[in-house]
Amino acid sequence: MAEVIKETRAGPITERVAYTRIECGDSAVARAEKGKCSTLARKKTNHRVMQRSLGLLMATNFKLEDFFLTLTFDNDHLPRTRRGAMKAVKEFVRLLKRHRLLRKQDLKYIYCIENKHDAGRYHIHMVMNAVGRDVEAIISLWSYGLVDWEFIGWEKKTREADIQRHKGV
Repeated sequence: MAEVIKETRAGPITERVAYTRIECGDSAVARAEKGKCSTLARKKTNHRVMQRSLGLLMATNFKLEDFFLTLTFDNDHLPRTRRGAMKAVKEFVRLLKRHRLLRKQDLKYIYCIENKHDAGRYHIHMVMNAVGRDVEAIISLWSYGLVDWEFIGWEKKTREADIQRHKGV
């Protein structure tokens, strides 16, 4: 077996991993042992790989000055199904793309629909590139409820003061 070092670069992150390359032609005993790998272990491994991939994707495409948004639904617009939440976020992204396109600005985003807290209310977590001071435009384009936002690089303790400074208060 040969040891291999794999290097991955994603924005400011450089990751080096050393692993042993498995040669072709494992013995019957080795294959049988691999077959015993539990489903739970496989799920944990897949989840860990997914988190790592998402982290590298974000490091490549976003900066500390970009936005982390939480888009919530008010009672009048609360979707009953995930499909309804998906429809709302797609409409928001469509409007935002148009807004940015008219200004010749690019749009990068990643979002996740969630309903795990607050009695199962759907909401959207989104990471988005910031262009100038377009917070007001983002807030106005989300017509389904509230937008909570912060810069990715903010520390929680300084957030309120920075919001006031960003708004020019």
